[in-house]
Amino acid sequence: MVRLACQEEPGFIVSDWELSQTGISYTAFTLQHFAQECPNDELYFIMGSDMLRSLPTWYHPEIVCKLAHLLCICRAGQSGGEKEAAAVVEQQFGAKVTLLPPVLELSSTEIRNRVAACKPISGLVPESVERYIYSHALYADEPFPALTKAMAETLKPSRFEHVIGVEMTAVELADTLQLDGQKAKLAALLHDCAKNLPVEEQRALANRDTGCIRPTEVEAVLHAPAGAVLAKERYGITDEEVLQAIRYHTTGEADMTLLDKVIWAADLIEPGRTIPRKQEYRKLLLSAKDEADFDKGFLLVFQDNICYIQSKKDSLYDPATLRARDALVEKINGKGEQHGSIE
Repeated sequence: MVRLACQEEPGFIVSDWELSQTGISYTAFTLQHFAQECPNDELYFIMGSDMLRSLPTWYHPEIVCKLAHLLCICRAGQSGGEKEAAAVVEQQFGAKVTLLPPVLELSSTEIRNRVAACKPISGLVPESVERYIYSHALYADEPFPALTKAMAETLKPSRFEHVIGVEMTAVELADTLQLDGQKAKLAALLHDCAKNLPVEEQRALANRDTGCIRPTEVEAVLHAPAGAVLAKERYGITDEEVLQAIRYHTTGEADMTLLDKVIWAADLIEPGRTIPRKQEYRKLLLSAKDEADFDKGFLLVFQDNICYIQSKKDSLYDPATLRARDALVEKINGKGEQHGSIE
């Protein structure tokens, strides 16, 4: 994750020297190593307020202070005792200390806790790190580690990458709209669980889906109702709200819940998608203030998607899509009115 975080930062080099050492990894040893490796360079050691205050208790703090200029990132909006701590180490060890203003108030504990609570971490870590955390189900409780492993093993790599993008986006949308993040994450993770099955196997599963008004005849969307059956029978999902979100994630339907719409939208606007106007759609939907605001943006995007499907040669859409569109129009604008696309 450190390598991922630094890969697009010019001038950063990741070292695993500490990991290759036996015994306790003391900062004094690390600084001695780099002082020998880079004898003509000035070393800086970046730390937070807590580390600066505890520095006198470290292993050979005098070596740390001799070899490195200390940079302390201060707390945001409050005094963390940094000035007093800096004065102590300057007087006691002859340290050079520079106090820097806060850039972003966050901690690794907060990030882990947010992931465990199915809260978004976008903006708190680089997207590549966020994707790695989701791809390996780090810090998440069951059933997410087991289900993530199952998706990685059963889906094609490109499809698995798409699923992770949908999962990240669904969690972000759920947080904005005050939805149950765990349900959104679960539906997103499993929404394409039947995607790489043979078409006839998808059709057989879809025909057993009692939640559909009727089995779809559009081959490209068979995996959605098939996925609802597979999620229940193979992966043990019994939550009907989650199963319905999987079922409707390609076509929509007249009785779509907010969770259904979130999964449909996340499937369309996840970061890896290469579709026209994706960034415009992401901005519109991710910035919604509430459900009513989201519904307006959702209808615009949904309608545009119908137009996009119609523009493709030999493309078909399921009648459920038109029922969904009509229900959205009636809900937002009143029965019989039509709604234009984004200009």
